[in-house]
Amino acid sequence: MPRPDPPASVIIMPKSAALLVHAAAAIHTLTLRDGRCVSMREATLAGFDQIIDDKRVDLIVLLRLHGQYDFAGTERQVIGLKHDEMQILRAAKKRLQTHSTVPLHHKDAVAMALMRMARPEFSRDGLIPSPLTWPEGARLQP
Repeated sequence: MPRPDPPASVIIMPKSAALLVHAAAAIHTLTLRDGRCVSMREATLAGFDQIIDDKRVDLIVLLRLHGQYDFAGTERQVIGLKHDEMQILRAAKKRLQTHSTVPLHHKDAVAMALMRMARPEFSRDGLIPSPLTWPEGARLQP
């Protein structure tokens, strides 16, 4: 008799303004790239893939950017991941942890995956305008 698939896992995220902004930007970027609407879960998984493939300097920049935002909140946001997607999360978290001085949790890895897909600093295909092309004095609002 075949073994059933392992159960899915749920990541409980604090619903903060920083999380919602980065999630919306990541969803927007992937929707434009793929030509179809994507979910927050799909944006997170795409971010994990990018983190695993990123260079060391990109991971360090991502960790520093993550420290600038407050991802705390009283309400909760839930992201469900399948067993194999949890393995991807663990691989991305391990890759980030090698460059971090503080312990990271699953929710930190999810937030950084969304940031990775949303931030213009990491845009290589031009979907998000680079900060070098912004008008004089303009900046991205946190």
